[in-house]
Amino acid sequence: MSTRKVTRRLPFRISRPIGYASHVERLEDRTLLASNILASLESSVNQPNDTTELLLNIGPGSSPTLGFSVHATAGSAFNPASIQIINTSTNAVIPLNLAENDHAGTPDSLTLATLAPGEYSLLVRGQTSATGGFVVDVFLPGDSDGSGSVNDTEYKHALAASYQHLFGYNHFTTQFMIQQMGLNPNTNFYSQELDGDMDGDVDNNDLQMLNSNRNIPPIQLELIGDQDAPAVVAGLQFDSGVSNSDGITNELTIVGNVSDESLITQFKVSLDGGSYTNIFGQLSSGASGGTFTLTRSWLETNLNGGASLEGGTHTLRFMTADEHGNVSPAGAFHVNFELDTIAPTTASAISDQILNEDFTPLNLGPLSTYFNQNGGTPLNFQVDSIT
Repeated sequence: MSTRKVTRRLPFRISRPIGYASHVERLEDRTLLASNILASLESSVNQPNDTTELLLNIGPGSSPTLGFSVHATAGSAFNPASIQIINTSTNAVIPLNLAENDHAGTPDSLTLATLAPGEYSLLVRGQTSATGGFVVDVFLPGDSDGSGSVNDTEYKHALAASYQHLFGYNHFTTQFMIQQMGLNPNTNFYSQELDGDMDGDVDNNDLQMLNSNRNIPPIQLELIGDQDAPAVVAGLQFDSGVSNSDGITNELTIVGNVSDESLITQFKVSLDGGSYTNIFGQLSSGASGGTFTLTRSWLETNLNGGASLEGGTHTLRFMTADEHGNVSPAGAFHVNFELDTIAPTTASAISDQILNEDFTPLNLGPLSTYFNQNGGTPLNFQVDSIT
C-alpha cells in the first residue's frame, strides 16, 4: 500500500461567516446541505489499495469534537473506509470516538474525533481495491447556525430532542420538561445538525458531543487536498557512459513514470527550449498516469524535425497538469542526455616501431645468471606457472 502526500499553499476560503477554509477544488459551486459542515473537499484514490492523505489544520482556541463523513462521488466505485487521523507533529494515531464503515446502511463512512489545535493527516482509503473519487465533509456536531460553536439555545434544542427520543413525542414527561425549558412542546426538535453520530436520533452520546462543543471559540479550520502537479520521474533506459550516470548513451531511449493524487489532464515534452508537444497518449494508464517510453526515432521525428540528435548535450523538459489546475513549474522535470554512437579512431600510427627490437622474444637464460652478469642482486623466487 502506498500513501500519496500533499503540500500546503495559501488556503482557498469558502463563503462562511467565520474563518473556515478548505481547498475545495471541484466543489467551489457545491451546495453544502447541512449548516454544520465546516469544509468539504473532493479528491480521489487512483490506484488500487492506495491511501490518499489530506491535511487538516485546526487553529488555536478550541479543541472541538468533529465529524468526518466520506462518500463516493457520482459514478465512482470507491467504497470508503473510516478515516485514520495522525498528528503530524508527533506521528501519534488519534483515538476515535466513532469509526464506522457503511454507516447506517449506506456506503458512506463516518468518523468522530476530538482534536486539539494543530495539524493532522487524514488518511482516506477504500474498503476494497476499487478506485474513484470521494468527498470528505467535516462538520461540527450541534452547530445548527454555522457559527462554528454550539450555543446554549442549540444545546437546549438538543436536550428537548433527546426527551422526545427517550420518552416519546407526546409523552407527559416530554411535554412537561420541554415546557419547563420555555419551548413549544408541539415542535419536533430533531435535526441532522444535532445528531452527531447521524443515527436518526439525539441521545446521551450526542449530548456529550454537543456539550464538548458548547460555547467554544469559533473554530478556525483549514482542509487541504491535492495541491501538487503530477510528478515525473524519467531518465535514459541505457546510460552507456563511463559513470553509468553521466547522461551519455549510444542507444537513445527515454523511459519514465508520471503519478498524481488526482486525474492527469496534460503531459507534454519539449526539446532544448522548443515548443511543447503533447504526449498524453504515451501514458500507459491515461489520466491515472503510469509509464511512458520515448524512442530515438520518436524524439528525432517529433521534436527535432527528423534530424539526428547525435552530438552535443540535449535537454528534455516535461510539463504536467491535473484536473484541479495544478501545473508543474517550468523546468521542474527534465532529462539531460548526449547521444554518441561513433567509435573512437586512431589519430596516427606509432612511427618508431622496430620489429626485432620491439616485438621479438629474447631468451635471457637463467635469471640468476642474468642478474649476476649485469650487476644485479640474486633473488630467490618461484614461478608456479606461466601462460
